Amino acid sequence: MIPGELPDWASAETRQSLARDYAVFVGRILLDDDGAAGWDWSVNGQLRAHELPLVAQVATALPRGRAWSPHRVAMAVCDALDLHGAAFTVAERLRDKSLSHCEYAKLDVSATQ
Repeated sequence: MIPGELPDWASAETRQSLARDYAVFVGRILLDDDGAAGWDWSVNGQLRAHELPLVAQVATALPRGRAWSPHRVAMAVCDALDLHGAAFTVAERLRDKSLSHCEYAKLDVSATQ
């Protein structure tokens, strides 16, 4: 589901929460520059070759030709993570532009691989 190992004692709720946080992290990467990767072939190519496999997978699956929306990205990321029923919540968090993906996650990309 999400990169890294969780301890056996981690609850299902903890795993779901971390997966949703990871979905938002990935979604913010995909929506950089207001979803321009949907129409900007250069940016799209960079995301398709991204070092995080989930970013590359979702970038490949999303349609091209117009800017990506938080809803469209959330649906694709949640499908890839098997987060059924979480897309609305993830999309709402993606719409909150008060934090960038770097500030939001405070994650080192190498730690998520």
